[in-house]
Amino acid sequence: MKEGEFLLEVNGRPVRAPQNVYAAFIGTNGKQTTIKVGASANDPKARVLTVKPVSNEASLRYVAWVRGNWEKVQKATNGRIAYIHVPNTAIEGMQEFSKGFYPQVDRDGIIVDERFNGGGFIPDFFVERLMRKTWTYWSARDGDGFRTPGQSIDGPKCILANEYAGSGGDAFPFYFRQQGVGPVIGKRTWGGLVGISRDLALNDGGSVTIPDFGIYSTDGKWMIENRGVDPDFEVENTPESMVNGQDLQLEKAIQWSLEQLQKNPVKRPVRPPYKKQ
Repeated sequence: MKEGEFLLEVNGRPVRAPQNVYAAFIGTNGKQTTIKVGASANDPKARVLTVKPVSNEASLRYVAWVRGNWEKVQKATNGRIAYIHVPNTAIEGMQEFSKGFYPQVDRDGIIVDERFNGGGFIPDFFVERLMRKTWTYWSARDGDGFRTPGQSIDGPKCILANEYAGSGGDAFPFYFRQQGVGPVIGKRTWGGLVGISRDLALNDGGSVTIPDFGIYSTDGKWMIENRGVDPDFEVENTPESMVNGQDLQLEKAIQWSLEQLQKNPVKRPVRPPYKKQ
């Protein structure tokens, strides 16, 4: 199907306004379902397709959103800046980080997006990988050479955060900036950085978690909890900009990255001539 086409029928039954379009798909999850689509409401060449509806489209929308952001960054930077989104600091976040980071270690810089990060583990492992820079280069006898560490990005790095990122999503941008990786762009994070390590099961199937450990600084001061992490560059994604398809926070990250590349371009040495024995 193409964007703008009309959904005319589901399993042979017409779909018309003001009916909720999702009502036509009740009971079709995971089952072969026929849909009739056309270029207009009266398209004489309307066609029938067989599909298998899913129960929830959140994952599809998430993938489309991340892909769209990645494409914006590639277009605006001519492929020089990597983009990854880290949805949490737990298993899913580790998976998305690995899928996004390692295939792009040949880029000059990276925009790490942790907006809406749901937390999880303490994210020092993400920051340690992002801190890496090239130590040495190697010349191979056959094929291309390589470098150590092989999975590193040498140029500008920044992290996007917003008010919907909390817990591990508070800690991630804090450590990112504390360790000198780069600035935080966006909005102040949620401010819920008290950890839990156990929960109590209830008879009704629910559970109760217990605040178990809090964070304080090396100079002995409580921090982040009930406050969040303030950005270096505060940028609001207004309702108007979002309706217009803009992401002002991502645009700021792109602008900052390009400015840094212009000031300090990434230099990769040319392999020296081989010594004559």
